Amino acid sequence: MSTVVFVSGFTSYIALHIVKKLLAKNYKVVGSGRSHEKCQQYTDIINNPLFSFVVVPELSADNAFDDVFQQHQDIKFVVHVASPLVPIIEDPEKEALIPAINGTTSVLKAAHKYGPHVKRVVITSSYVAHCAPSDHYGGSDLVITEESWSSITYEQSLQPNIAYWGSKKFAEKAAWDFLENEKPQFSLATYAPTLVFGPQAYDEVAKQGPVSTLGIISSVLKKDYSAEKMLFGDFSDVRDVSEGHIRAFELESAAGHRFLLGNGRVSVGRIVEIVRKHFPELELPATEVIPDDKLGVASTNCEETLTVLGQKDLISLEQGVVDSVKQMLDVGVY
Repeated sequence: MSTVVFVSGFTSYIALHIVKKLLAKNYKVVGSGRSHEKCQQYTDIINNPLFSFVVVPELSADNAFDDVFQQHQDIKFVVHVASPLVPIIEDPEKEALIPAINGTTSVLKAAHKYGPHVKRVVITSSYVAHCAPSDHYGGSDLVITEESWSSITYEQSLQPNIAYWGSKKFAEKAAWDFLENEKPQFSLATYAPTLVFGPQAYDEVAKQGPVSTLGIISSVLKKDYSAEKMLFGDFSDVRDVSEGHIRAFELESAAGHRFLLGNGRVSVGRIVEIVRKHFPELELPATEVIPDDKLGVASTNCEETLTVLGQKDLISLEQGVVDSVKQMLDVGVY
C-alpha cells in the first residue's frame, strides 16, 4: 500500500512540483485547493490515479483542514505549502497575516486531532522569514543562515508593501509555538527557498501563463527590464526546492530543522545575460550586469541544509532560466 502524503495548496508553483515528484515515487497524494473547479482542472492535468483532492475554501478558518484528515486518516506526511500571496494588498492583516498564521495553525490542529498516523509535517517557509526587508536591502555584508530569524515586527507587517515578509515569519513562528505548546504526535521541519526560478511542473499549466518569479523572466522576454532596480538576492530552483521538501519528511534526521536554500546570486541583468546567450534570436537589448559582490543585499549560507538533506548538484540559475524560457516558448505564452 502506498504511503499517503497531504499537500496543501497543490495548484501552486512549488506544490505542483512536489506533487509530481511524489507521484513519480509512488506516493499516494491528497491535495487541497480553494475551489472545486480549479482543483478538478489541475487534477485532470496531473492525470494519476494516486492523486485526489479535497476543497479547503478558507485558509483562515479554525477548522479549515478538519475534513482533510477526517476523510483521509491514513495520511502519514503533511507538506503545507498553501499561503496567501496577494498581488495588491489593501488590508495586510486580513489578506496576508491572519490567513497565513491561521492556515498554518489550522492544518497542525487538524493533523493533531484527526491524523493519528501523521509522522512529520513540513511547512513551506521563505527566506523572508529569516531576514527582514531592512536587513536584506541594507545588508550587503549580512549572511543569512538556517538559524536566522527576521527582525520584522507584527506592527511593521501591517504595511502593505512588506506584509508578505511578516506573514511568512509569523506563520512559521506559530508552527514552532504549536509544536512546543501542544506536543503533537508528529515532528516538524520548515523549508525556506530564496527567489524561486525554473520551469513549471506541467506544460498544460505553463500554457496559462507565468506565475510567481517566472513573471520576471516573462517581463525580460518582453524587453521590460523595470524590475532590475529592485530584484536582487539569492535564487533557488523549484526542482531543488521540491526535492528538499520531500527529503525533509523522508529523512529521520530532518526533524526539528529549519531549512533554507540559496544557490548563488540573481539579478535581472544576469537573467538578461543568460537569455541573450542562449536565445540570440530573441534579440534582447543588453543591460548592466552588476557583479555579485556589488548587489548590495544580504546573501545566504545553506551548508546545514545541504548537509542534513544531502542535496548536491543543485541546478544553476543558468539552467533554470534556460529551461523556463524554453518552456514558455514551447507552450506559446511568449
